[in-house]
Amino acid sequence: MNAAEEAFGNLVAAARAEQGIAPEERKILNAHILKLGLDSARAKEVQAAAEAENPPRIRIPKDAKGRLDTLRAVLELVAADGSIAPKELAVVKALAERLSIRGWALDNLVKAALRKTLDKAFATLKVEGVEGPEAVEFVGPVTGAPRAREALRSMPFAARLAPAL
Repeated sequence: MNAAEEAFGNLVAAARAEQGIAPEERKILNAHILKLGLDSARAKEVQAAAEAENPPRIRIPKDAKGRLDTLRAVLELVAADGSIAPKELAVVKALAERLSIRGWALDNLVKAALRKTLDKAFATLKVEGVEGPEAVEFVGPVTGAPRAREALRSMPFAARLAPAL
């Protein structure tokens, strides 16, 4: 799988965090097919493979720029319907942790995604993420109280860093 296909597969996995892919999320996925230069037949194959994966996994790129691009695309996707579900928020939090984005900085990105102002938010963002391949894997309900601020406090689900495939 090439980088564009992997990026699209990541978005499909993120869209699966909720019960299904919302119409607004489908619009974002279609826009990313064009943006990534995928042909529609190959995009359908990648989407089918990502939808068949259980649990869904988001493969985190090795380089910091790729990780940041993944976080941005996932934020855009999960906020497309005007809200970010707890499972979606768990995925965003796991991706952001890998870039050392926590607390108020993460809260600001989530708010920017909901306001559709990610360009401005990412323009000023500084990251310190560690290089190396990993994946975010969806896991069940949180058993302990998650440490977070504002929007993250009531998160009933978690996503965790998992070894790359």
